[in-house]
Amino acid sequence: MITEEEDDIPMVRINLTLSASTPLTKVRVAIDVIEPMVVTKSSIVINSLSRLHFAYFFFCEIAVVFTADVYKTEVGCYLYYPVIPSSMEFTVTAAYLSGQGMPTVVTNVTNLPLRLIVKPCAPIKEADYKVTISTNKPAVSLLDLFPGKPHNLIQN
Repeated sequence: MITEEEDDIPMVRINLTLSASTPLTKVRVAIDVIEPMVVTKSSIVINSLSRLHFAYFFFCEIAVVFTADVYKTEVGCYLYYPVIPSSMEFTVTAAYLSGQGMPTVVTNVTNLPLRLIVKPCAPIKEADYKVTISTNKPAVSLLDLFPGKPHNLIQN
């Protein structure tokens, strides 16, 4: 679940929930975004996902809730410097050992909300600049541009 904050720095909070139907050990979670975005917690190590254990965090201290077979935490994501990122992807990769000792990797990719990098503004009817393009070629018919549309929709 992603929630948004109304601060000076645009930030989203992502609630990360890990659950397992079988006991998992040595769970390592990596969280990745594309620059200029950063996350408040980029890596998590969980000894076991089936019992109450301590989690070790790198680069951050965040409150953690453990219940049987479920791990929940919150990660923040924000722009580190004001540049438009090439992608809004948020990638979570978990590597763990199954109950049989087999190593497994699971990846989940989601998109962050566009509101993280843009702010809505009211439309402006009068602009400071006006652009007019003229050409010596005849105008293209809308029927040629949109051949699949019914004629009555284009003429209105």
